[in-house]
Amino acid sequence: LMAPVVGLVLAAAVLVGFMALAPHEALAQQPEDIGADAIVSATVVVQFTDGSVAVRRISSTTPISRVGALRLAGFVVENDVESSPPSPDIVCRIDGDGCPASNCWGCGANNWWQGLWNAGAWDAFFGGWPPPPLADGDIVGFHNGAVWQQPDMPGPAYRAAYHGLEYLRPLQSETTGGYGTPNDNVEATCAVAANRNDLRAWRRNATAPSLFAALIGAGRLANQHAGGAGKYATAVAAGDSCWPANARSLASYYNPATGKYDNNPIWQAWAILGTRALSQPVPAAAVNALKNMQNGNGGWPWLASGNSDTNATAVAIQALIAAGESPASTAVANGLNYLDGAQNSDGGFPYDPASTTDTDSDSNSTAYVLQAILAAGEDPTAGRWKEGSNTPISFLLSRQLSNGAFEWQAGMGANPLATMQAIVSLLGRPFPYATATPGTCPATFLPVTAKQ
Repeated sequence: LMAPVVGLVLAAAVLVGFMALAPHEALAQQPEDIGADAIVSATVVVQFTDGSVAVRRISSTTPISRVGALRLAGFVVENDVESSPPSPDIVCRIDGDGCPASNCWGCGANNWWQGLWNAGAWDAFFGGWPPPPLADGDIVGFHNGAVWQQPDMPGPAYRAAYHGLEYLRPLQSETTGGYGTPNDNVEATCAVAANRNDLRAWRRNATAPSLFAALIGAGRLANQHAGGAGKYATAVAAGDSCWPANARSLASYYNPATGKYDNNPIWQAWAILGTRALSQPVPAAAVNALKNMQNGNGGWPWLASGNSDTNATAVAIQALIAAGESPASTAVANGLNYLDGAQNSDGGFPYDPASTTDTDSDSNSTAYVLQAILAAGEDPTAGRWKEGSNTPISFLLSRQLSNGAFEWQAGMGANPLATMQAIVSLLGRPFPYATATPGTCPATFLPVTAKQ
């Protein structure tokens, strides 16, 4: 979360296909430690019916099919081996999502689309059918949706998100399971869970505490203000966690007389997001209160009566849409127009486009805006979000370093927070991307010592 002050801060199946990628896409493909005997290293993208995404990296010493790559990546796959004649390259079910092999085509309206990322687009027919074995560097995608729906994001975005998570792995504490402050642990949870990773398994080694334990310990964030409680709730739902008994509830911050959880727009917005993440209805008065905090230029300020900024505006747009507001509503439309006017020629966004000191694009602001664009159902690679050949996605990819980390701004080096926020957006996941009704944790948040 970027405050006004900088904080912690399928397919290219042949070499020609890879060379056709724009320079910023090439930057996102990092070298893999796959061993000298591996002949194929590929990225596997799976988007499930509920919109959740799992990106995995595989390497093989022998030629491997798409279905074989799914299984090597750890997915449980049923393919069409029982039809007459069988079509073993057709996917029926992945991790329980889809139809059983015994009824691959007849159990519902959705089907598993599959294809490769090729020359800047998802291509269902590249290489012909049946599909040839994967080539080194391929990005293969699967999406369970209606009418052969492709994955939502470009292949290089998914690959970059995966590499960002690999950068974060060794930064995790072996003693706490976390990444620093309660806010850092919440941000890390949102990034790790966005790729369908189990928080209980995200740990440095078999005996070290997990990120799940660190998230419980981050419950103190809910006691700071309504925004902290809302942000924590968003992470709890994303990570399938529990609510610490001594963490303050979101409802306790709400003032029905004013419709406010907090006087500051950014915390009001996060409180609304957290309320939806906990599967609770948002009071209409709370939605109206957030609308009334909007400035005349369409943006929202971070603090009450402040200047508009892209971060607060992007979070407010996500909150309004999560609460049921139409993307075409006046408040959301004006907010999107403000963001449109804030975009730089490099495709990215600054914190404050009216600043007299710094209007350079940064990764954190761009990540939040990308989430707002996606929440509104707009295409971040086209239309008003495309500046020449540059888009919010291409800007983020241009800020990724060779070790998988993202910079906050160009030349400023690896930034864990920028990496965490970029991951969520590049996976195409606006907040709240998960909802839950969490139970109460068996332990309070001070301290968390169990190696869960």
